[in-house]
Amino acid sequence: LTILGFALALRIASTIMFPSAHYPDETFQALEQAHRYVFGYGIKPWEFEIGLRSTVLPVVLAVIFKASDALGLPIVLAARIALAALSLLPVLAIYRAGQRVSPLHAVIGGIAAATWCELVNFSFRPLTEALATNFILTALALVPGIGVGVVREIRGVETGEGADLPVFLEVGGREPALGD
Repeated sequence: LTILGFALALRIASTIMFPSAHYPDETFQALEQAHRYVFGYGIKPWEFEIGLRSTVLPVVLAVIFKASDALGLPIVLAARIALAALSLLPVLAIYRAGQRVSPLHAVIGGIAAATWCELVNFSFRPLTEALATNFILTALALVPGIGVGVVREIRGVETGEGADLPVFLEVGGREPALGD
């Protein structure tokens, strides 16, 4: 709970300290479309016109916009805080995966996920890639066998500086068969 509280505080602080868009798509493909759905006006890009781009993110943001507008809250800030709260899923999942090994692994994994630069910076940004990362990390952390010390071999390539660069990490209970 302490790690989750710290992670949320860090994400909300980042939301307030860095309110600008990192990529134009945040505004044009997500926030603008959610605003258009709620308030009835705005630019409709050709991707939405022909159905090339998914409307899932703008519709979810529109629900947040509508609720925050009804409560008199700033709509964009409310949406970003909701996205930051959603980004706590991988923190919790990675913590739980670490618990399968030891309490120390859980704490280290939880702190790493809570403070990882990219996870914090993109936690509140309405980008489909950032949201997908939350769900992918959560799914990977919940897979049985990951995080339980079943790594048997790391193969590397020589980098020329005397250190090996890991390029293949085998996880699981069997050797890969030819053609896998």
